[in-house]
Amino acid sequence: MSDVDLRLTMLENRSAEAQHEASRITLRGRVAALQSWGARQRELTVFAATLILFTGLAIFVPEFFTASNLIELLRQIATTGIIAVAMTFLIIAGEFDISVGSIVGFAGVLMAVLIAQMGWNPWLAFAITLGAGTLIGGVNAFFVIVVGVPSFIVTLATLSLWRGAAILLSGGWPISVRAAYPDSSVIQVVTGSDIAGVPVHVIWLIAIATIGEWVLTSTRFGAHVYATGGNPQAARVMGINTRRIKLICFVMTGLTSALAAGLLLGFLKGAQPLAGASLELEVIAAVIIGGTLLYGGAGRVSGTILGAFLMGMIRNGLILAGASAYWQEVAVGFVILVAVSADMTMRRRTQGLR
Repeated sequence: MSDVDLRLTMLENRSAEAQHEASRITLRGRVAALQSWGARQRELTVFAATLILFTGLAIFVPEFFTASNLIELLRQIATTGIIAVAMTFLIIAGEFDISVGSIVGFAGVLMAVLIAQMGWNPWLAFAITLGAGTLIGGVNAFFVIVVGVPSFIVTLATLSLWRGAAILLSGGWPISVRAAYPDSSVIQVVTGSDIAGVPVHVIWLIAIATIGEWVLTSTRFGAHVYATGGNPQAARVMGINTRRIKLICFVMTGLTSALAAGLLLGFLKGAQPLAGASLELEVIAAVIIGGTLLYGGAGRVSGTILGAFLMGMIRNGLILAGASAYWQEVAVGFVILVAVSADMTMRRRTQGLR
């Protein structure tokens, strides 16, 4: 082969490689665009469904569109939404936590015991409770990241562990902190009161959701969360510490669960070990319904809040309509099934492009 032929062959090979790489880049772009489009479509669909459900309940259920019911609805949604914001980060990063309901029960009992039985200052007890939630999230992360146990198994185990710990710590009985929470106290205003007719829980939710949306969509950490869940191997090649990202996300779910427990205690002026039972299903349902992909890599906090509103209105509407409490669980299960089915359909479409 002459030098001219050799050079032509080398140029052809380079051209073929360049075309192949370009096609791979284009394909990755198509997959990312499809995932982003699917998440936006889900968010718009949930917004439309929420608006339709709200209108229908306001027309056909007279008790729904009253100030007292709407305030109570917002309060219930806030508890779910606060935890769901952190769960959005965790699921986008490719993991999830089904122990959050048990963490709420344990953290509430812990705070109540510190205040009512040990005589601690409520603020100090609140701080200790938040620290305990953070530590619990870190423990979950340790077993997932370091030991290598799947997050479903780890958090299934800790779901039982912290529920049992709450029952043992409380003796199975509710604990009142009413004496330490007079209506005029600052701790009561911060954790359980209404401000200008708006539950303080809702103010907490608005603040946390706003910060969460900004962090997820406008910061380097948010971009790393998406990369960790979207393609962990590529993220590591890019220099992203995916283990640290997952650790932070697990810590966030533990912290927000403890915060929700403290807010519930402030409103109820007491705690019981079974508080938060089935809350994990409501939280995960809100996240998935809101457009976060179950296998990670895509999602928005704004969609999660819409999902929380939709789930809250379904429960509230069933109660006002006089339906049995068991129908609430049926409705939640059905909605989760529909949302996960939509996720799997999206996954098959994206895998078909790869």
